[in-house]
Amino acid sequence: MNTLSLKARAHEGETVASFCSRTAALHGAENASDFWSLFGLNFGELTKGASNALGALQRLLGPDLHVNRRGTCQSGADLAVRGHRLAARFVSLAQDRVCALCLADDEQNLFGRPGNRAFARLNWLPKFLRACPVHHVELVELPRIDWHLGPDFALRLRREPGGIEGLCARSSSRAETNFERYARERLEWNLPTQPSWLDSVPLQAAAHLCELVGAEIQGPNRDWPAASDRELCSAADVGFEHLLAGVQEFERVLAEQMSKNFRSKRRHCPTSIFGRFAAEALQFADYPGYAEVLSIMRDVGVKHLALGPGDEFLGAVTKRQYHSVSSASREYGVPASSLRTVLEELGKLPAAGTTAKSNLACEQEVFEVRFMEHIVDMVRDRRINDSQEDAYVTALEAFSAVYSTAPSGHISAPDASVRLRVSENTVSALAHEGFLREVFPSQSATVAQYAKLELRRFSDRYLPERELAGFAKKLGGRVTNDALKRGLKVQIPKWRVGENFYLRDDVEMLLTSKK
Repeated sequence: MNTLSLKARAHEGETVASFCSRTAALHGAENASDFWSLFGLNFGELTKGASNALGALQRLLGPDLHVNRRGTCQSGADLAVRGHRLAARFVSLAQDRVCALCLADDEQNLFGRPGNRAFARLNWLPKFLRACPVHHVELVELPRIDWHLGPDFALRLRREPGGIEGLCARSSSRAETNFERYARERLEWNLPTQPSWLDSVPLQAAAHLCELVGAEIQGPNRDWPAASDRELCSAADVGFEHLLAGVQEFERVLAEQMSKNFRSKRRHCPTSIFGRFAAEALQFADYPGYAEVLSIMRDVGVKHLALGPGDEFLGAVTKRQYHSVSSASREYGVPASSLRTVLEELGKLPAAGTTAKSNLACEQEVFEVRFMEHIVDMVRDRRINDSQEDAYVTALEAFSAVYSTAPSGHISAPDASVRLRVSENTVSALAHEGFLREVFPSQSATVAQYAKLELRRFSDRYLPERELAGFAKKLGGRVTNDALKRGLKVQIPKWRVGENFYLRDDVEMLLTSKK
């Protein structure tokens, strides 16, 4: 087989897409896809790192130039960069981010035909690397091209008005943060300048964790999915600085999140307790490192919640480690008020000023099982009086008998999700936030139930985002879904319950005004 004699000069750290694109441009081809198709090669497959395509390319190039397969390898929406698996959210599949000053240096200092010397780097692919460590400028995007042309670097560069000088003109200063330096060193498989426990966590999970922790510290109540690139960069750096203290810092942030989100009288849902931490870790649960992150969340949950055998919290709970006043009362058949009195006398519980605060403390404050057993013994030794204790036990038995079957007028959580047309997780989160009230028919029940009337009242008042288009069509409106969302205020945000909800009255008013 004849080899290709005229080819671009390959550089260390260059992407396969960049090399193939520059080689096509060197031959005067309009685009890389058309050029490589002349040799029976698919440019898209080459840029994805397909083994068959790269093997054919290697034979065409000859033995004097080796194609580095370890650069990138795309599978679906994932891209492996230097062996690190990254989801589409964390990597530029279009490969269109560059440092303009690096390109200018290439053209000035490298060998080769002028106009064909600049090349794209692997380190520009991860989205969490936003600054050039050499020139201290922000990475900029090249002009867009038709998606079917693939990551054609040379074509994009030709489409830039003013060329490389134009790119330099729209570059802004940005120093590489400590987090970015750490992530870049990890990407290149170098020993980090600032080692930490994150070193053992795969790159995407580590970067994601830094961003989530920083976001929680900087603005726990804001809508971070809508944050700007600079805000996310700042959040990741703040999170990294905190996590340098060790895994215990992550556990502390989780514990604070749990304390803030805790609600009494309900089952504990990980996404409600931990918010975005659990929601996003579960979203990427199949990616390397997230199983370990979820395991840490589970351990924190078991240490701070009164979970026992039969409970589910990021996996089945097989052994109880902690009791709340309420759980101990149910398990040992001792009045919660008596347990609370003893704990207050011992200084283990603050004296509650109101009934609501007292009930919340009974649910939220947890104690080791052995300690709570000791408290139970103290209560029993006091024998507040036999008639009161007997009356309490009788009341418990009556409670179990009344709710041994599903109460009329209630439906299960799966049926409630169908009725509201949202996921079960969203139903659970709505209950956590106080928009719905959960009912558990018996003390051994594991599936919550919801009053039909309450579900109907909620549905009459709120409309989930996924139902906007259908609702508008039903009312005869011709407004697009995007236009509707621009004109409406979100009443229950997605970051709280997993989906945006709007007031039905607001939607109807907006549709009426558009007719």
